[in-house]
Amino acid sequence: MGIPVQMAGEQKAFKDVAKVVRFWPPVPVTGTPTYDVRFEGASLQSGSGTAFGSTAAISAIGADRRTLTLGSDISASLDGLMGDVGGLAILHDESTFGTIVVKVVNVATTTVTLADRLPRTVTLSSATFELKGWSETLTTGNVTDTARRNVLVKWTYVADYGDDYGAETLVSDHLLHVVPRPFTIGLTTERLNITVPGFAALVPSRQDSWGPQIAEAERWVVKQIRASRKVEDNFHGGDFDEVSAYRAAHIVLMGQVGMGADRLEAAEAFGATADELFARVMAAPSFYDSDGDGETDSGEDSVQLAGLKASWVGGYQDGSDSDFDATAAAARQMKLGQDH
Repeated sequence: MGIPVQMAGEQKAFKDVAKVVRFWPPVPVTGTPTYDVRFEGASLQSGSGTAFGSTAAISAIGADRRTLTLGSDISASLDGLMGDVGGLAILHDESTFGTIVVKVVNVATTTVTLADRLPRTVTLSSATFELKGWSETLTTGNVTDTARRNVLVKWTYVADYGDDYGAETLVSDHLLHVVPRPFTIGLTTERLNITVPGFAALVPSRQDSWGPQIAEAERWVVKQIRASRKVEDNFHGGDFDEVSAYRAAHIVLMGQVGMGADRLEAAEAFGATADELFARVMAAPSFYDSDGDGETDSGEDSVQLAGLKASWVGGYQDGSDSDFDATAAAARQMKLGQDH
């Protein structure tokens, strides 16, 4: 169904499966970063990271300010690090602009394509391109053998600011949740384009799909589930596919509204439909793993969650059952059809 939904500062791991964790430093690093995985005051695993990626000198900046020519071919070491997810690189020149973080969408031999234009302050002197990080495999024997949430993964590294500013030891950390079934929705750009015909032509030039908007919509679903005092990994993510599609459409159109497009009514309609569909799923999910063991036990399929009766105008209401307002939904769809 796709990759688990990743919240900011969090990662998911399958129970009893080794997990690779990665660290992307936001500044040039000297030496090798170290990691420490901790839970309830004890260290589960620690050591030094394994480097991946590469560094090369920049020999030219294209007229479009998005194309870089490197002095050497490092594309082979960057396989799998491009696209809408990942691909964060550092441009560094101590004598002129210092350090900036950029997003890379493609590397072909010695040509690098960036998502956004470089500012005019970035000029060539002795600039370098660095798409480099460190990783480590968390083993089943140390970390992932037990289901547990809020495992702390801490990276310690030395930032190298150059001769003028020296070095500084910094720490970056995130939470790791080890669960039997990480929550995965699996919404795709193709599915979103089916939900909203015409969206395919609207993908921004800095992206190759609606991946970032879909990821944000799926994170919205997780936030709503957690706000309901439930754990997202206990649900079947496929139940929220349509919810995520409508929320992603809302996010896309609100982005256009921010650029001056007359899409506010359509955006709000998509958002309202996402709220209604979410309430409907939460009221009667196809599956809820009440004991969190990752298995479908007796009574866990087609359940009615206590205290979560749907109020199809958004949110929840306790007590009385409410029917989905088909007339209102149909009216919104008519407006969307006219808008598109």
